[in-house]
Amino acid sequence: MSTSLLLNSAVSAPVGTLAQLRARILADAALSAPRQRDLASALQSLAKGLGRPLDTLPAEPAAVRRLLRGVTAAQMGFQPARWRNIRSLVSAALARTGQIIVPARLDLPPSPAWAALLAQLTSLDTRCRMGRLARYCTRQGLQPEQVDDAVLAAFRTALEQGSLVADPARCQRETALQWNRAATAHPAWPQQRLTVPDHRLYYSPPWSSYPPSLLQDVEAWCAALRGGDGADIWAEGACAQPLRPKTVQNRHARLRLYLGALVLRGEDPADLVDLRAAVTPARVRLALEFFLERAGQKPTHHTAQIAQLALGIARHWAKLPEVELATLQRMTSRVTPPKQGMAPRNQARLRPLQDPGAQDRVFALPADLCSEVVRQERRLGAPNVALARQWQTAVLVELLLVVPMRMANLAGLRIGTQLLRTPQGALFLTLAGEEVKNGQPLECQLPDVTARMIDRYIAQYRPLLGEAGGDWLFPGRQPGRPKSHDALRDQITEVLAERCGVAMHPHLFRHFAGLLTLQREPAAYGLVQRILGHRQLGTTTSFYTGLETPRALQHYHQAVLARDPAAAPARPRRRR
Repeated sequence: MSTSLLLNSAVSAPVGTLAQLRARILADAALSAPRQRDLASALQSLAKGLGRPLDTLPAEPAAVRRLLRGVTAAQMGFQPARWRNIRSLVSAALARTGQIIVPARLDLPPSPAWAALLAQLTSLDTRCRMGRLARYCTRQGLQPEQVDDAVLAAFRTALEQGSLVADPARCQRETALQWNRAATAHPAWPQQRLTVPDHRLYYSPPWSSYPPSLLQDVEAWCAALRGGDGADIWAEGACAQPLRPKTVQNRHARLRLYLGALVLRGEDPADLVDLRAAVTPARVRLALEFFLERAGQKPTHHTAQIAQLALGIARHWAKLPEVELATLQRMTSRVTPPKQGMAPRNQARLRPLQDPGAQDRVFALPADLCSEVVRQERRLGAPNVALARQWQTAVLVELLLVVPMRMANLAGLRIGTQLLRTPQGALFLTLAGEEVKNGQPLECQLPDVTARMIDRYIAQYRPLLGEAGGDWLFPGRQPGRPKSHDALRDQITEVLAERCGVAMHPHLFRHFAGLLTLQREPAAYGLVQRILGHRQLGTTTSFYTGLETPRALQHYHQAVLARDPAAAPARPRRRR
């Protein structure tokens, strides 16, 4: 359905809420009755999907975009086509008040100069992306030869303030890329090149910016953290217990962020001659102020990690005086948020999973994905890469359901190392203590249905996704390397959002396991501790206390509803 702008001076005025916008639409005599009903119905459907009354939703494009960020049709409870139609109609309704100034489509076509330019493009994708810029420039009275970086920046501002485009920054970047490619491919295209924005956040200069003495000290510090065979356990600063390579890598990356914050705060890299010079109380405060400003002056887990890193280096490596260590300890306490168990964002994501219907959809997903692959394979006669990837997704979700492991362990599974077959045919998943974050080993026999799914994946589909002879269960594009964490995370998150309507990242499977266990057996924290491999029971209780509350309240509600009103004592009458 068209999202025509349909601007009218009588209605081109802002409104406060979507309820007011709906009333304005229904009173708009310039619209036909069917069009009024369609727009009003779309606004009502949006509110229903969001689970909020219309009068609590702001009628402002940027606010609506934030509400819809990352939302899929399944999460809203609609079919994909209906959800696309709702978004289109909501955009059209906002356009009636003049707030949508860069809609996806317009009845008014681009100017003749822009139309002639777009006609040179053979790629539909490029034509669609450049079409939005062409319509914006047409409205602004800008000709193609006038487009420059300033116009591109104004285009992004218009997208942010007057459109429902999901990611204006990405749209700006892709528009610049497409413009430059068109200028290269078509001599008649305006030849000015646009600067491609880089929206990645960089605040850490390269290691080469620092003195060699600091780099040597950092390498010695990392070596002491790693320990290992041949390491001198009596050496100054040596760890009592060597850290895992991934932990050392994370601390090294965190140190780079810390040093980069100092440089951005005006410190000369040449003055940071070693780690002792870098973690003085004055410099630690300077860096922490940088991270606090980025977080809106609120203590965050990330800022606390930076402070703890600096404190650890000062205490164990630089051996600062006790007075300075006490100052650093006070700083760390002030930037550390209070312990609150599960993060609010994860609590919000876990809430829909308390619904039995949502749980059933998640548990059925692996089998549903595999059934689709089988049907498509029969139709095509042979599997292809897309079908192999879908079966791989089914295996990923299945493994997280039966063994809620961490992302690093899932990505690092190797056939014959962590996946072992017994002579009797049973398939075991084993993780040694040094492979697990908290050092707790894990071993379990996989259910038969899971083992069969993995066996078929290894035999038929995995060869289409990686090099022959490799042993990674989830091979990556580069030979000898597993699939990246980001690729696996996106693969899992996207299918759960699209098919099950839940915002569920891989680590949330661990919280989901805690939820399911406590729903079936309230207060079974010891069992949750064993399932998730927590070293201490206190970790389990701090995260999951309260998950059994809905079950307890259900029992209470049943008691209330089962109460016989006739058996209740008569309430005394008030004297008048």
